[in-house]
Amino acid sequence: MFESKTLEDTGKGWLLEGEFFVDIIALHEVEPKFLSDISNAKFYKIVLKKGK
Repeated sequence: MFESKTLEDTGKGWLLEGEFFVDIIALHEVEPKFLSDISNAKFYKIVLKKGK
């Protein structure tokens, strides 16, 4: 999504398709207390931000 410019980091947040600000949530397969690298997730969820 980053290579195709579908998702961009604007400095104010993640912008999806040039229209919607979103949050990116990492989904891990292990319990948080056992995570050694929080940036290494197998799946990610994109959620539209509420408001402006």
